[in-house]
Amino acid sequence: MGTTSSLGKVQFIQISHLKPVRFRFISRKTWCSTHRCTMSFAVLFGMIQQYYFRWRHMSDHTKVEARLVSVQVGKPRTVSRVELGHPTDQSWTTGFLKDTVSESILLERTNLVGDGQADLVNHGGPDKAVNVYPIEHYPYWKRTVGFPHLQPGAFGENFTTEGILESDVCIGDVFEIGEALVQISQPRQPCWKLARRWNTKDLALRVQETGRTGWYFRVLREGRLQAGNSLILVERPSPRWTVSAANQVMHHDLTDQQATRDLADCTYLASRWRAKLERRVKTGAIEDWTARLEGRPKAT
Repeated sequence: MGTTSSLGKVQFIQISHLKPVRFRFISRKTWCSTHRCTMSFAVLFGMIQQYYFRWRHMSDHTKVEARLVSVQVGKPRTVSRVELGHPTDQSWTTGFLKDTVSESILLERTNLVGDGQADLVNHGGPDKAVNVYPIEHYPYWKRTVGFPHLQPGAFGENFTTEGILESDVCIGDVFEIGEALVQISQPRQPCWKLARRWNTKDLALRVQETGRTGWYFRVLREGRLQAGNSLILVERPSPRWTVSAANQVMHHDLTDQQATRDLADCTYLASRWRAKLERRVKTGAIEDWTARLEGRPKAT
């Protein structure tokens, strides 16, 4: 007589020792299909291990509970110094200022409908289709910068999220939000426009140094979404590289050649980040962030 055993989400029936066996696979929630074939027990055991660890890994995904708190879009426009309350500042053109959208909105390959960027050299494109920022960071900035009335969108983000931080998500993570499917491409690298918006000279640098950067999504599947939607994690192909870990290598562990090389090898990382890291490995030179953080020309 045979014995019946189970491991994770795979069940099999052993007919006799090392003889052909009949087996069937069960999906996480319901029977998805039934397969019958014969093979050696060794081959079967290898398949059982593969499906078991895949199931364990996917089970970890269900622990991510996050939602889209707010959605913001805005086209580039010229902003006057009076509008921002900075009497000594000059007018400037930016897509930083965005309006909250409460209804369903279409996310396309490179933008939300109604959104845009002024500087298309450093912003926008497939790897920066959506700017994301956790609402959990807002109390910190209200307390340390002294802006008690910050609202979602204050950091120029398209998506304000709740329930996930830079330490919780990884480069390459795939989320389903409404009808859309998105993937984390890189951490955000804050620029001088954030500092100018809030008239705080070192704000971009402080965002970078604290690691409270947020991140970008690329779009894998276009679709409609809206505030209140859940962020459902459906794939995590690169669990080593959290957004926090990527920030650490790019902005802090500047001489760690092995970590730099390893991060550059992450195929899910945005191409511009990979190019910067590869250049660092090849030349040993560290990127000059002056122009990005302060809006001044790089030193020559």
